[in-house]
Amino acid sequence: MKPIIYIDTLFLINLIFNMLIYYMSAYILKKEISAVRIFYVGVLGAVYGVLMFFPKLGLLYTGLFKVLFMVLSAKLLFSSKGIMELIKESLVCFFVSIGFKKIPP
Repeated sequence: MKPIIYIDTLFLINLIFNMLIYYMSAYILKKEISAVRIFYVGVLGAVYGVLMFFPKLGLLYTGLFKVLFMVLSAKLLFSSKGIMELIKESLVCFFVSIGFKKIPP
């Protein structure tokens, strides 16, 4: 029996966790980000998470595309001025997201 994945639930869970990750990243970076911007970038991330379940979109599974999406979301969220600032913001988002992953015992 194949597992059943409900797209609406997957989208909602991804949206909530993306918004938490972006809020915590903004807090760590001491940046004032509006809740509306966090919501819209969270929706973008949730759509990406849902699209990854479509097998014909194999490009989304690659590490390069994941890194590009992380940098794009950091750029949209923080509106960084320089490349070093963008790298720093992307890395903070990355490490905050690692904190949400389950650590094996």
